[in-house]
Amino acid sequence: MSQWTWDQSAQWVQKSISDPAMDCNPRVLESLVRLEEKYMPISNYFSLVQKNIIAPWMRQKVTMWMLEVCEETKTDETVFSLAVNMMDRFLSVCQIRRSELQLLGAATLFLAAKLRESFSPLTEVEVIVAYTDRSITAQQLLDMELLILLKLKWDLYGPVPKDFIKELVQLLPDDISKSDDVDLVARHASTYADVVAIDEKFIMVPPSMVAACCITAAVCGNEKFSANTPEGILGKMQVGIAVETDFLKSCYSTVADCLKSALFAESDSGDSGMNSGDSSMSSETSSNSIERVTPDEVDENV
Repeated sequence: MSQWTWDQSAQWVQKSISDPAMDCNPRVLESLVRLEEKYMPISNYFSLVQKNIIAPWMRQKVTMWMLEVCEETKTDETVFSLAVNMMDRFLSVCQIRRSELQLLGAATLFLAAKLRESFSPLTEVEVIVAYTDRSITAQQLLDMELLILLKLKWDLYGPVPKDFIKELVQLLPDDISKSDDVDLVARHASTYADVVAIDEKFIMVPPSMVAACCITAAVCGNEKFSANTPEGILGKMQVGIAVETDFLKSCYSTVADCLKSALFAESDSGDSGMNSGDSSMSSETSSNSIERVTPDEVDENV
């Protein structure tokens, strides 16, 4: 199917609506927290499994390509996160050659799109192959898809940060969670989660913590909510994910550093990566968000 047909057809695709019985149900968050450990990769797979054949910078390059593909095809925002999770879990159990890393990224996108958004260009083999500049063949893609399924024992659908964001924003103070800006906070947090997923330092950080820290960054970066401190927001998040305070503070500081570095890299390159997946997020808003979320600010307010 051509790109034009995909774009036009997407306008009439009927997606599922929200279930009132599930919205704001604390059991949903509890279930996600219980499940996330099962789908965590190992952080040191670069040395233990890949024997340093695959380096962190290679993973970063491939994940950036995966994000660009998801943006260009307007794929559901959870597809990228799930694909990265599958890729890390696969690399934790199976050694590959350097030349196969993009093939692995392409195959995880292929699988994630079929799981999270069945009506997507990324469910078409030829579309995936085209986005690799035809450096892989259709048969190689299908073979890698089967290998991933075998190595992960067909258990692919794990929680990702964006699953937690939807639940955790309900724990924010009433002046945020019941305001018209709560959706904006969630979108900004989702954008930050994409940036964080590219950084290998967060491979072993639970998605619930990534979501909590990204929401905190989104709130503290919005001037409308300037009365809220990182301490207060992290405290609200901690209630939902039941993690130690010091661990959450440390994670938030690392997330702030990651976002700040990404913003500086964007400024130097002129790229629009920080606005990925959120066209409504202006460069001014992005600058304010990162500028106000710094490790020093955490130390002073937490």
